[in-house]
Amino acid sequence: LPIYLCGFPGPRVLMGDLNMSPPKPQRYTGLRPLATALTFPRDAPDRQLDHILTDDPRLVVEGCSAPTLSISDHRALIIDVSRR
Repeated sequence: LPIYLCGFPGPRVLMGDLNMSPPKPQRYTGLRPLATALTFPRDAPDRQLDHILTDDPRLVVEGCSAPTLSISDHRALIIDVSRR
């Protein structure tokens, strides 16, 4: 687990523009990805730079999307999750 997450009690969720493509975020953080979608650049995405990762084994993804928003040069990464 990265040092910046160690001080927080689990379970943890890390979300954001990590400026790396899979599988690096999983390898560097030890967290499992909850979403896989192309997010950059917004108008013709060819890579995933935005991620949602967790160490909670009970989270199950029900749906994933990467819609275009006018406020960013990235697509938003959105998931629907439930807990087992």
